Formats: sequence, C-alpha cells, structure tokens
Amino acid sequence: MVVPLLLILIISPMVQGARYMDIVIEGPTIVAAGTNNTYNITLKVFFLEEEPARYGVVAWISGENLSGAEPVSPVSAESNYSSSFTVYFTFPEAPGTVILHVIGYVVGESGEVYEDHEELSIQVVSPIVLKADVRNPNPFPVENVTIVFYVDGVRVGSVRVDRIEAESNETVEYRWAAVALEKGWHTVEVRAEGASFLIPAHSYKFYYGVPSTGKIKAFLWALTIGILAVFGYLTLKARRSR
Repeated sequence: MVVPLLLILIISPMVQGARYMDIVIEGPTIVAAGTNNTYNITLKVFFLEEEPARYGVVAWISGENLSGAEPVSPVSAESNYSSSFTVYFTFPEAPGTVILHVIGYVVGESGEVYEDHEELSIQVVSPIVLKADVRNPNPFPVENVTIVFYVDGVRVGSVRVDRIEAESNETVEYRWAAVALEKGWHTVEVRAEGASFLIPAHSYKFYYGVPSTGKIKAFLWALTIGILAVFGYLTLKARRSR
C-alpha cells in the first residue's frame, strides 16, 4: 500500500493546481483595417473529475480605437456536444493593435463550472485595395461568384459576390493586409472561379512604397525639360507663322 499512497501524494498536487483546459484560437494575427475575419476556437479539456455536460465560450475584442469594429459587445456560444466554436469580427478602420479575448468554460454533470481565459494579439494594418470590374453579359443573373486576386502570382484573397444582375457591371474590392511587401512595382491578376466569362483574364500593376528622392528628382527634371521643350517649340512655330 505504500506505492499507491506515494503516487497519490505526488499526483494530487498536480491535478489540483493544473488547468482544466487549453483554449486554442485559430485565425489571422495580421488583418486589414475594416475587414471581417473568422476565428475558430477549440476547448481542449483535461483533468476533469466528471463528464462535461456543456461547453461554451465568450469572446470580445479590445483596443484603443474600435471605431468601425463589430461587434463591440461580447459574443457567446454554447453546445451540449461540440467543444469547437467559430466567431466573426469586423476590425476597426484605424490601424493599431487589437486583443481578442476568449473565456472558455465547461459545465460538468454536477453543475460545476470550469473555465479558463486566453488572448490573441492582432495587428490591424492599412490595406492595399485591389479592384476588379466584373461584367455579366448574360440575359440572366449570376449568383455566388468568387473573384480571386493574385499578386505576383500568389493568391492573396478572394471576394464572394452574391449576385450580379443580367447584362450589368459591378466593381469588386478586396482589402489586402500586405505583409513584408517589397517596395516597387507589383502585378495583380484577377480571375473569376467557375465563371470565367464574367471577367477576362487580365492583370494590372501598382507601385508600393514611396519612390526614392533620386527618382523623384529625375522625374521632375524630365518633366521640366519636357515642358520647356514643348513651350520652345510652340514659341518658334508661332514666330515662323507671322
């Protein structure tokens, strides 16, 4: 009987001081300002002395400036069967740091509540707005179309369009949270999944960052010389016509 008693003495403090669950939050940690993002929350329960009867979460975001964010009040969800939940948040229009708070809890068969808390730091950045002009040439509407955006050959995101009316145009925008994007010219490609007739395969370029001072000076000099050349040509032409 000495060995079992010794095991109880060793294990008991571990169980009493242990956490009852791990809260796993899955979702982006860098988001574009003003965009809606999805977070999956899983409660990994252990060391309970009774069977779980109900699972639940309460989630909310905090930050210095939550203007444009939704929802700003805590959201909650419960389940008798599943320990996994999904929450949605629209992030503020202003760049900054937002904290996603999650309280996870388990209600045992006896009614006792076991809970824990987890946080996720999320960086809100100014987006690069990618655009696509979509046209439906058909005499009937088209529904549930996914417009996909690629930058330099890499898929960066997509927008789902619920409905495009017959013989009509629609401009689609995707707010991209660019991470470690190099300064310079970049190529955007736009495609419509499963409905290529809506938008021909096309691409365009955009410049990211501020051009160097040398390039700005060179451009201004070239512009000045061009203006002087045109002015000189027009002056000379006017004199000859007299």
